[in-house]
Amino acid sequence: MTLTCSLFSGDVTYTFEEDANDAAVEYMDSLIDRKRAIPDDENRRGVLSKAKGQFARIAMVLHVLNHSVHQAFDLNRAEFNPNVELNDQWHSTHIDLQSVNNAKAVMDYLISQKFALMPPEVRIPVVQAPSIPKPTRCHAGYDELNNDNADQENDPPAAFSAHFENLAYSGGKYIKKLVTHGREHLGASYVAQRHLMPSARTPGSSNPYKVEAAHAYIQKVCELGFGSIERKGRCAVFAKRKYEDLPDAARNLLVKFNVSEQEYKKQKTCEQL
Repeated sequence: MTLTCSLFSGDVTYTFEEDANDAAVEYMDSLIDRKRAIPDDENRRGVLSKAKGQFARIAMVLHVLNHSVHQAFDLNRAEFNPNVELNDQWHSTHIDLQSVNNAKAVMDYLISQKFALMPPEVRIPVVQAPSIPKPTRCHAGYDELNNDNADQENDPPAAFSAHFENLAYSGGKYIKKLVTHGREHLGASYVAQRHLMPSARTPGSSNPYKVEAAHAYIQKVCELGFGSIERKGRCAVFAKRKYEDLPDAARNLLVKFNVSEQEYKKQKTCEQL
């Protein structure tokens, strides 16, 4: 992610270090999940919507303050000790992991205070018809498996499999979105929410992006050679295969779908959220 700060001397651009960027992406994803978990309270949803941008700016401010304090300390030492050498390049424009972690703590505190000042959340009771049990949401968009029924969760529902029979011929747009999304591991719920799959509407259903359909879609993508379904703790996830390990048939499909090696290997950044 890139941030620009306007000063009297001109604009200064800040970027996140690699580990700091990964931590920031994970935290922003958690804010999205928290927002989706509040379907009926627009005030609280609005707080979480704005929190992503506020979090990034807080990280930048904390980074600048931290470097300013260090420089002031060095100046104070130099005043009494002429042997202290001052570093002219004391200010870094690369935001580090410490600043990101501190910004997360500040942001969580601010969100909790905003929520505390709001009226109690009112949820509208919704009566739902019986349906096929869905996997429970797990961290970072993964799908949690029941321990006593883990193998069954890995099988895609047969009702959706027919939607993806010709995926290699007509689903290139969506396979490209999936394999170039930038994450090496993706859960079915994340794939469905981000529409990284074709719509798969069934009779009597108004939702064309069900988690069950995403399971069927991921299974088909795995059969085409682009990855496998693996466990991450108690979660079942799509694990994208490294470009060097792709079979020839999968590489030929990448050429057909106009996906370059560089696009396939790219990693997710905050800007892509």
